[in-house]
Amino acid sequence: LERRGYSSAWATAVMVADVDDVIRRTTAAEGAVLSPRASDAWFEAYWAVESSRGRDADDARICRSVLLAPELPTTFASIETAGETWAVGQLVCEAGWGGLQCVATSRRSRRRGGATGVVHALAVAAREADCTNLYLAVGVDNPAARDLYERAGFRIAYRYCYYGMLGAMVGEGAAT
Repeated sequence: LERRGYSSAWATAVMVADVDDVIRRTTAAEGAVLSPRASDAWFEAYWAVESSRGRDADDARICRSVLLAPELPTTFASIETAGETWAVGQLVCEAGWGGLQCVATSRRSRRRGGATGVVHALAVAAREADCTNLYLAVGVDNPAARDLYERAGFRIAYRYCYYGMLGAMVGEGAAT
């Protein structure tokens, strides 16, 4: 691919963990709320973080209609304080595995334990759904998130990356 003008971008690590280990290594957060659907407040908190990565209104529409509405058992977690949703995440369960995704904390609320509380709440929900293992994908260029997940008991199972044409931007015809 590189000889044909593509460059490696968006490197990702897939991490796995034992549900009970994650529960032991994380702590519950005050104000944690679980729901089978993403509320407007949940989506607004998630999208405030995601849109800062260059995502646009079309991406938001697709995310809300596809990613956040899987046909598998799903749980949404949020941390709320004084009416503000500031940390969120999603769990999708299938065949004994729980997939964590959309874990996000508002920029002004980071380092308050919100993401850890979300991971804990979703791990408890996974155990109640008879999942014994968890997995997630995290950007290799996001050391804060990788550190959080490693402290929670996740380990890298494998890595992958997307390739794009040199100079192309996501949403402008980049091949992935």
